[in-house]
Amino acid sequence: MFEDKNLERILRKEEKYGIDLCFGEDVILLTAEWMAVLPRYRLMEAYRQTLGAIVEALGYIPDNEVVHIVRCKSSEYVITHPMPEVVAEDVGAFLTEPGDTERPVKSTGMKFGIWYMVQTRSGEIYGVPSVGPALGVNESGINSKGIQVREDENTGEKVYLRTDRPREDKDSQAMLDNWAYLEARQWCVWDAEPGEIKGQEDIDDV
Repeated sequence: MFEDKNLERILRKEEKYGIDLCFGEDVILLTAEWMAVLPRYRLMEAYRQTLGAIVEALGYIPDNEVVHIVRCKSSEYVITHPMPEVVAEDVGAFLTEPGDTERPVKSTGMKFGIWYMVQTRSGEIYGVPSVGPALGVNESGINSKGIQVREDENTGEKVYLRTDRPREDKDSQAMLDNWAYLEARQWCVWDAEPGEIKGQEDIDDV
């Protein structure tokens, strides 16, 4: 689950730049870099500080509505109503497609520039920016869109984070070489998969 004080703080921080809130059976907090999804009843019952920040900005609790909130330097709020179709497209850019399998990732314990680095079992490393609310679960996966997904299976709450990897069309050769060097090593400890021979990874590395 989210920590109410942290979720409120992140919400207020993002209001300075603009954040979309989608209200329905679920409540979605949406920015360019991250998205948080929680059942509406969770917002009403478990996140009173966050709910208070929303009411402060809007003056009410929306039912089925999409709003964009920006807080000005004068502490006044500018509220607009984006087209639901446009916001739905932005939401879809984070979601795992039907039939897509999220590959588990683990933290490497390393930081590279602005990124905290995670690695898949097969060795790919992704940079995860330190943004968005913390969900309080350790397990996470990467979908085919390069989105890190964390889910609290007990509450149905989720966080989606954009990740990044160096690309030949935008990064230097030095960056690409450094990344390849990091991916040549397995920085995380993984449990053996069913049928995997104990010590097989060491044998394969010889």
